[in-house]
Amino acid sequence: MRCRYEYSTLLCNCMKTILISISKDAMRRNIIDAPFWEAFQNEAKDVHSVIVVEEEKVSWYEENYGSDKVSICGYKGDTKNIFWKIGDFLARAGIDTHSARYYRMTALAHGNTSWATTLLKGIIGKTLVYIPGFKFFVRRLLLSSVHSKQIKAIFDEKKPDVVFTPSMTDIEYDIPIAAEAKRRGVFLLGMVRSWDNLTSHNLLGVIPDKFVLQNKFLKDVAESFIQGINTDIKVSGLPHYDMYKHPEPHIVEKEEFFSQMGLDKEKKLILLGGSDLYSVPEMKHLMVTLNEAIESGELKDMQVLFRPHPKFPCKRDEFGMDALQHITIDDGQGEFTFSEKFISSIVHSELVAHISSTLAIDAAVLGKPNICINYDDPSAQVPYWESVGRAYDTFTHYEHLLETGGAALSHSPEEFVSHIQMYLENPKMHEEGRVKIIEEFVEPFDGKASERLKNIVISSI
Repeated sequence: MRCRYEYSTLLCNCMKTILISISKDAMRRNIIDAPFWEAFQNEAKDVHSVIVVEEEKVSWYEENYGSDKVSICGYKGDTKNIFWKIGDFLARAGIDTHSARYYRMTALAHGNTSWATTLLKGIIGKTLVYIPGFKFFVRRLLLSSVHSKQIKAIFDEKKPDVVFTPSMTDIEYDIPIAAEAKRRGVFLLGMVRSWDNLTSHNLLGVIPDKFVLQNKFLKDVAESFIQGINTDIKVSGLPHYDMYKHPEPHIVEKEEFFSQMGLDKEKKLILLGGSDLYSVPEMKHLMVTLNEAIESGELKDMQVLFRPHPKFPCKRDEFGMDALQHITIDDGQGEFTFSEKFISSIVHSELVAHISSTLAIDAAVLGKPNICINYDDPSAQVPYWESVGRAYDTFTHYEHLLETGGAALSHSPEEFVSHIQMYLENPKMHEEGRVKIIEEFVEPFDGKASERLKNIVISSI
C-alpha cells in the first residue's frame, strides 16, 4: 500500500477526511475530471481527500491530482478467502434480469466459464433470489468475509470520516472499501458507475448509508425487487453531462475541427462509434457498407469519422482500413482535450451510429439522431450469443432505451443506409423519443448535477 502527499498533524486534527475510490478511468472522468471536483475542492476547504487508485497508477495520480489537500493511495487487490469467493459468486448470480442472462451466456460462448457454472448461476437467479432473506444473507456474508489488509492499513492511517465509493457494483475494488467502512461505522456514500450497472453486474453487496444515483431508471431499479435497496436515495443527474447542457466552451469550431481531424469541410459527417463488445475487424463491414454507399452516390457528399472504443484502439493502416477512402479513423489526431473531441465530433455530425452504446444517450442530449446497428457481418456465421442481436434482446437497460422510440434500429446494410437517408432528410424524426431518452436516463438535466453531487458529499461529511 502506497500513500503520498501527507498532511501535517496540525491539519489532520482540524480537518475532516473523505476517502474516495477511483477504480477505473471512467470513474476519474465521472468524478474528478467532472466539474464536481473543482467545485468540491473550492468549497470544502477544511476537507482532506484521500483518493484510492490502482497501485500501478499512483505516480500518475500524484502528478496530476496530488496536493496538500489530496493524498493518493494505491490498492492492488487481494487474495479472497473461501467465504469471500462464495459471497462474490452469489452476488453475481443474485439478480434475475435479461442482462444477467446475457453475461452468463456470453461468458459461456467465449469459453470463460463452464456449463455447470452457467447452469448453477441460472438456477440461483430463478429460484434462490426469490426466497425471502436471500439478499440479506448474501450481503451479510460479504460484510463478514471481505477483509483486505491493504484497505485496513489505509483506514488505520487516514482515519476517514466519510467514505465515497462511486462504483459500488465493482466487487473487486469498491466493495472491499465499502465493507471496511461499514464495519467501522464510517458513513458510506455510494454511487454506481453507469446506467446499466444495477441490472447487469450483480446484487449490490454492501448497502451505503446514502445512495446517489444518476437518473430515474437507476432509482427505479434500486428500489425494485431486482436490488431491493432500502436506504436514503438521492438522484443527482450525471455530473459529466453538465458539459453537455452548456457545451459551447467545449466545442471546437467546425473548420478547425475538420482540419485537425483530416476531414473534408465541404462534406457532411457521420460519426460511427466503436463498441466495447466488438473489435475493429468485427466492425469493419459497417465501414465498408458506408464507404460503398458514399462511392455509389446513395449517400451524397458524406464522410465518416470512426471513433474506436478505447478498449480496441486502431490505426488507419490496420485491417485494410486505409483502402476505405471515405472513412477517417480517429487514432489520436487533433490537439483537443478528450471532452472537446468527443463533444465536437457529435455536434459537427449529422447523426451518430453505433452498436448498443451509451452514444445513444450522448447523441440525444446533444440533439442528434442516432442509429442502433442490429446485424452482423452478412458474410460471417455468428452464433447467437456472440451476435449483435443479443445486446438488443437481452440488455435490460437497452430494452428500456429502445422502448422510448428515440433511436432507429437497423437490421441489415440496406436498412442502415436507408435510416441514414431518412435522418438526413428529416433530422427531427424520432425527436419525441429522444426527449424520452433524456427524461428516463439523464434527468435532472439542468447543468447542475455536479453542484447537487457536491452538496450531497459536503453535507455527508
